[in-house]
Amino acid sequence: MHGFKFGLISSLMAPLLLSSALISQNTHANEQCDSDQLSKREQKLLAWCERPGASLWVFKRFREWKENFCEELFGNEPPTPLVQAVSPAQEHSYITLDAASSSDPDNDALTFSWSQISGTPAIAATELNVAAPSFYLAKGSAGEQLLFEVAVSDGEATVTQQVTVEVTTCSDITEGSIFSNCVAPAWNGVSAWEMLNNGSNENYHYQNGHNDNLVQWQILNTEEAGYNEVIDIHYADRTDVNGFARIYTAGGIGATADFSSYATGSLDFDMRVLDWGDSSGAFFLKLECIYPCESAWFTLNFNNLNEWQHFSIPASVLAQSGFDLSNLEIGFQVFPDWNLQANAHYQVDNIAWVAGDLPVDNGGDAITLEPSAWNVNNASGVSDPQYAFDEIAFTISPNWQSDDAAVAFGHYFDPTVNLDGGSIALDIFVPQSAVDTDGLFGIYAFDSNWNAVFLNPISLSSFNGDSWNTINIATFDETRWDMSNRDFNPADVIYLDFLLVANGSTSSPGEFVVKNAQILPGNGPGNPAPGGNEDEIVVSADAWTDYTVAGSPIIDWSVSDTGDIRFNSLVGVNGDNRMYINYLNEIVNLSDGTLNATLEIPENLAGKAIVLQTFLLDSQGRYATPGGTNIQSFESATSLDWSLLEINDSTFSYADEGFDLSAIAGVGVQVMFFEDLSINSTQLNVYNITLIPGEGSVNPGNGNPTTVEYSFEDTNALEN
Repeated sequence: MHGFKFGLISSLMAPLLLSSALISQNTHANEQCDSDQLSKREQKLLAWCERPGASLWVFKRFREWKENFCEELFGNEPPTPLVQAVSPAQEHSYITLDAASSSDPDNDALTFSWSQISGTPAIAATELNVAAPSFYLAKGSAGEQLLFEVAVSDGEATVTQQVTVEVTTCSDITEGSIFSNCVAPAWNGVSAWEMLNNGSNENYHYQNGHNDNLVQWQILNTEEAGYNEVIDIHYADRTDVNGFARIYTAGGIGATADFSSYATGSLDFDMRVLDWGDSSGAFFLKLECIYPCESAWFTLNFNNLNEWQHFSIPASVLAQSGFDLSNLEIGFQVFPDWNLQANAHYQVDNIAWVAGDLPVDNGGDAITLEPSAWNVNNASGVSDPQYAFDEIAFTISPNWQSDDAAVAFGHYFDPTVNLDGGSIALDIFVPQSAVDTDGLFGIYAFDSNWNAVFLNPISLSSFNGDSWNTINIATFDETRWDMSNRDFNPADVIYLDFLLVANGSTSSPGEFVVKNAQILPGNGPGNPAPGGNEDEIVVSADAWTDYTVAGSPIIDWSVSDTGDIRFNSLVGVNGDNRMYINYLNEIVNLSDGTLNATLEIPENLAGKAIVLQTFLLDSQGRYATPGGTNIQSFESATSLDWSLLEINDSTFSYADEGFDLSAIAGVGVQVMFFEDLSINSTQLNVYNITLIPGEGSVNPGNGNPTTVEYSFEDTNALEN
């Protein structure tokens, strides 16, 4: 567009060559011209410049001057492009090239046209005629310098500018990772396949998620903790076609990879549905090993819209359904039901193959528990439990008749096996109806003398409903097993008993299926001295009492037959403080001795501002503590070893003056609130509380009369 330069008139316009009409318009040149006057002058000058000049030869020089003058007065100046881009950027990520800061000296409106000059073609995620388009950096671009160019035009003049983007590989990866914020280099990126629904079987594959096809996808930043960048998949409103979003191995269609090393592992991922569309909630997972080699369709059940759910599909189950792990082509593929796909919208994240802890049973040390060898040996409060087995699986359907009902199914070993340092693994299908209850799953282990220990129960609500779940448990890790029976010999296990417990539920939980059960024997020494250390003192179950130090906390607590203390609810305010004391049956010298205990923190207390600590009381009621454990520092359920070895005066962060370590009369647990809290159902446990007397000097000193002020700015003072 022409730009009017009024200031040039005085220097370029000769009064003798202008018409008197134009000169009269400039008689007040020294006065300020308002916008209307300027517009009128511009219009008259423009009309004069466009009027043909005289044709006589004598006016040739005048015409040349007029042309130069008008060109200078109304000529166009080209725009000034300015391009910005983030570099480097990761392969399989999105970039934005921004020319919005470009300018034009004449203030003309600008248009933009983008193109890629060199490098692996990036996929345009927006139109290319905008100031700031987005591109998806496709597979194969890592290690390249992609060159882009923008043409900026003001309608008359066009100026180009180039910008380079360096592409790197995805860095947010771990072993087996497929996608976590970006697609791992071992995979080909997201793509889709679809087939027309007209009987022709015409089908096609595409890698551009920004399309007019059925399956559309992009990578979005949700800015949610634990998720951030996710794969967002949306199905168009079409019923004439069906399709799948999928992720191939690095070589793409027809290329395979050997995933046999994950045979005892699983495929794990998180997924949430944003819109059921026509799917009515039916979604599936299917993997392929070059069609027609493929897995079965595995149903993915969702409780609600917009809620992330975690799925773990055992590799053994995939293999049994027909999938060849050694020839994996499509490593991830989830989709709504066939012919019910229109308008479905969902997101996936944290996709990874997870290696199992047990080796593949190749005839070596691993022992397979054959389904035909399982038996139902105990059913309390259960109406005629139905069970069956075949070559692959053991199936059982309990029918609860009371809220404390339980059913047990087990396996004998002849000869006995050494499970000291071994492990137990199995795949269990858990019905959704059981996940929706407060039911429990547990394991008992018996030695040849029928001494037993048990696994701390696992809530059925922690399993994926209507899905296969893998359980893999080390034996006998005291953070997960109640090992209070000191006569139990873990190297002489004769029987494993698996339990399903109603725990308050009175309805039928549905059908459970167990398969791929294996044990891996250990090589630990077992228990050469049943009963444990002959000097060991186990706290008495009936010797606990509580005492409020400050405030008025409401804490529901209980004690097991073995003396373990369990806190079932915690309601209090910042500053509340309560002690739980177990008075020993004798005075004990703990100088150079040992105090053993284990703290088990449940999921719903992790991160809460509560401090727990052990303490000792001497025969005169004097108090000493090694310091507290700040539960706020833990992000998830945790078990901690609270053992104190070779106890001496320096063990304690605080001790009353004159505290006598050689005359211990009581041991206890202290609960301190550092925030207002109302947890009405939990299971905070302190168990395996034992003391082993020492042989240190009598009354080693007067203690350490240092007062410890607990503060969450000083976490070292809170940790044991």
